[in-house]
Amino acid sequence: MAIQQATVTITGFVANDPILTETPNFTVLNFRIGSSRSRLDMSTGEWKDVGSCWIPVKAFRALAVNTHKSIRRGDKLIVLGTLTTEQWKTEQGETRSRMVLEASNIGHDFNYATTTLTKVPRTSQENKAENVAAQGVTLQTRSEEEPNQRQNMPADDDFESNSGI
Repeated sequence: MAIQQATVTITGFVANDPILTETPNFTVLNFRIGSSRSRLDMSTGEWKDVGSCWIPVKAFRALAVNTHKSIRRGDKLIVLGTLTTEQWKTEQGETRSRMVLEASNIGHDFNYATTTLTKVPRTSQENKAENVAAQGVTLQTRSEEEPNQRQNMPADDDFESNSGI
């Protein structure tokens, strides 16, 4: 039986200042993304807004910390994640709910800007495994005796050429 998930990708802008919160078990980042649609009005040749969608976004653990250090209100983003429904009761006992995008990946939208990547050093292998597990990445460690795998890459590939990998 397949597990169904409402995985979505949203492009838009950071609508508020992101809020980073520490819980006893993990770190959470909350912000809203606004996504506006527009269409070309053929009679005037101008683009017209035809509606906006406002989505609360939550990120956890390392993604929360790194995103908080990297984004600001107004930044254009691409967010990939799973739609979930949060439910709670008001003081009057009424049930309330809202859709939330639990992010698995967040990045700047390069249609509008450039950015510089800064790798975050990990303090231990245990922390590294915990931080990437939430992103579905399998860690592979390389012993110091293993040859550098980058030596077989084409000469014109200078991606991360100064990173020491």
